[in-house]
Amino acid sequence: MNRILYSVAILVTGWTIMLADTVELKNGQKVIGSFKQAGLQKVSIIVGGQIVSFDTKQVRAIYFGSDSGTSASPLVAPPAPVQPPIPVPLPPPVENKLLTEAITALQALRSVSNSNPTYGAYSPRVIDAKIIVDRYLEQQQPDEASVRAHLNDAMELYSLVSLAWGNRSPRTQQGFGILASLGNSRVLNEKCPDIIASADTMSKHAKHSTWEYGFAVANHIEGILRSASNELDQAITESKRLNGK
Repeated sequence: MNRILYSVAILVTGWTIMLADTVELKNGQKVIGSFKQAGLQKVSIIVGGQIVSFDTKQVRAIYFGSDSGTSASPLVAPPAPVQPPIPVPLPPPVENKLLTEAITALQALRSVSNSNPTYGAYSPRVIDAKIIVDRYLEQQQPDEASVRAHLNDAMELYSLVSLAWGNRSPRTQQGFGILASLGNSRVLNEKCPDIIASADTMSKHAKHSTWEYGFAVANHIEGILRSASNELDQAITESKRLNGK
């Protein structure tokens, strides 16, 4: 009777072992028991009622429901969650103080010109603004070429208004010469083509007199001021783009 019970115990034990789970380590060791769980860091198996854990880096494979002689189910650790790259903020652009001062000076000059000033009030403001704008234009900033061009043309147009206004009724040879030179202005020809065309038409009646041509230009001060204001607006737009605003 004892021999029969002993034989049954051996059969049950052998069947249990045969159906047990096996954790195979990378060093060749095999641990037989009841598989519990596998995570990112640990693999656990119950052996003799005790939980035994191994680092996932130590485990080669896990065999389920069989001994280590059957086909293996390799341990595949779940992939670690992919963290999105942390965006690195770009450094804020460095504000060009001289550019800001030049724009501010021209904005102030525009305000004066829009307030129906006298020539005596307008002309000194042109001189003051030109000093500030020229100080900025002396800088050679390649990335500000467009801003520089618009500011230069705006300042030139405001200065031409001062010259035309001050010599619209010339009393000296110099005054006649200043009026005569207006038609040669590059910025007037580029930014105020309608005014130039009108002056050309009017001067034909005076046999294309250079003075009459300049006088005709001087009679279109309001149009020149509008062109100057437009150039200033474009300079402001470009400066905002450079500063990322």
